Amino acid sequence: MSTSVQQVNAQSESVRWMDFEALEVALTKETKKVFVDFVTEWCVYCKKMDRVVFRDPEVIRELNANYYCVRMNAESQDSIKFGGRTFINREVGLKRNPTHELPLLLGSREDHPFTLPVIIILNERFEVVERYFQYISPEQMKTILKI
Repeated sequence: MSTSVQQVNAQSESVRWMDFEALEVALTKETKKVFVDFVTEWCVYCKKMDRVVFRDPEVIRELNANYYCVRMNAESQDSIKFGGRTFINREVGLKRNPTHELPLLLGSREDHPFTLPVIIILNERFEVVERYFQYISPEQMKTILKI
């Protein structure tokens, strides 16, 4: 296959994102590491990562092969059932940019308020192994994913 055909094929591929409810079903069938990306409509760096990082063919291949990839709008007002619990956005009507309790639970730090972008990596036992709270370049992402 020529290089240009490979590039076109890689560009047409995308990260297979799922929601937390689909993740719960997937985890009953096969355990894998989990990659969680919390985003919002207004997050400039989230959009940049979507345009740059999550279109990198090596990043796409690694994520799709070895991770369940979850993307969630951190300001979602939906109730989300996961792990036998229902998570909601308790900040609706209280804050200008209300954050859902699921991103607050997974993506908060003791000494800092919740800020975007937030990437959470969990191992096969669903334990948090790393949290990232900044823009991550394609090269940094490859290092994180050990490509």
